[in-house]
Amino acid sequence: MSDDCLIEIECEEPHYITCVCCQENITRLTRFVYHNNDAFAYYYAEIQPNSHGQNIKCLIVMCEFDENNEMINRVGFPLMLWDNQDHIATTLLNADKVSWKNIKDVEILNRENSLNHHYKADVFRIADEILEQDKEIMDFFANK
Repeated sequence: MSDDCLIEIECEEPHYITCVCCQENITRLTRFVYHNNDAFAYYYAEIQPNSHGQNIKCLIVMCEFDENNEMINRVGFPLMLWDNQDHIATTLLNADKVSWKNIKDVEILNRENSLNHHYKADVFRIADEILEQDKEIMDFFANK
């Protein structure tokens, strides 16, 4: 993906569940990512109550398509967005650090594999766009 490509995030309505340990709301998000109007990736995000830390866990799933526009491969990159007091940082995580497991047809990578994957730059670019386009995530960090 070149730097001059347009990335657009389509936002579904948030889903809310109650945390079993603190009874506060957890916000779960599903988003679809388009690159020059073509499906490119999707992501899940989980915004936990402040008592669980001031970060957001995400799983960005990069999609590969064949010449007939059929999805042939999906690779998941677990990551965390967090406020390091200077800016909102992005850190790749191991697969066991996020709540999404066993997603059909998605290979969820560990941190080391993510760091060496050819999609790494695209994942970080999407993470940057999340912080510019996803209202729920932007609001979370604006209220810190």
